[in-house]
Amino acid sequence: MSQEKPQPTHTTQPQPGDVYEIPPEGSLGLLALGAVGLKLWRQKRDEHQKQQEQYVSKATPDIQPKKE
Repeated sequence: MSQEKPQPTHTTQPQPGDVYEIPPEGSLGLLALGAVGLKLWRQKRDEHQKQQEQYVSKATPDIQPKKE
């Protein structure tokens, strides 16, 4: 009695336990894409913070202490 291995089913949806082989080039590409995304996110965050600081400085006049 020999046990036959189940034939792979060809589905479009990943199944739990599926094993994927990713070549090193693909891993490096994903890493680079993540780094670019992180850089762009930081630039947008810094621009937004700068705009908020400018808005607050214009909206609130400098308050001088009263001389008594």
